[in-house]
Amino acid sequence: MGTSDVLSGMEWLGSEERTNYPLTLSVEDSGEALGLTAQVVEPISADRVCGYMQQVLEQLAEALEHAPIGRCAPRHPAGRRAQLSAGGSEPDGGGLSVGAVHP
Repeated sequence: MGTSDVLSGMEWLGSEERTNYPLTLSVEDSGEALGLTAQVVEPISADRVCGYMQQVLEQLAEALEHAPIGRCAPRHPAGRRAQLSAGGSEPDGGGLSVGAVHP
């Protein structure tokens, strides 16, 4: 029995993504442009969230054009670096922060 035989008489009705988070923001990269999709609960407006994020991304792109930064790398307090070098770790991330490292 082929796949077409099994599916005959069936109709695709659609699908919907679900989440327990009150706000989800996705960024799609088509290679030529970025797209924003927001899933929100009322009274938050998905259009407003996407508008805020678009404004932030535009300002970030403009700032990077005028003052490019180096690569991003984790920054650890000096004592934490020594602990990590010795093979220590913490399940909660140990206060790791990410920041820009300027060349």
